[in-house]
Amino acid sequence: MQTLGYYLTEAPLSKGKFMAKTLPVNIFNDDEFISEMIRGNTGLSVNDIKATLKTLVVTAGRLLSKGNAISIPNFMRISPAVKGNFESENDSFMPRMAC
Repeated sequence: MQTLGYYLTEAPLSKGKFMAKTLPVNIFNDDEFISEMIRGNTGLSVNDIKATLKTLVVTAGRLLSKGNAISIPNFMRISPAVKGNFESENDSFMPRMAC
């Protein structure tokens, strides 16, 4: 079993401080992830898992697009992020769902 790989890089908002960035061992696509879930003897069918994952993604996207964060202990913590280039601090953007 491989351990979590990481490297340290300077924190962008804290000069002289560092933060860890992870190096994934593998990147699972949806079919591989579902296969791992089934291998864990969940008792769920592939279609049940796909429907549940789709609901999770759609619901999270809807909540995030409204400016909400989601925090579910031992599962995930996500919040909306704005990415892009802006010409000035007065620029604006049109939000759109990434999902």
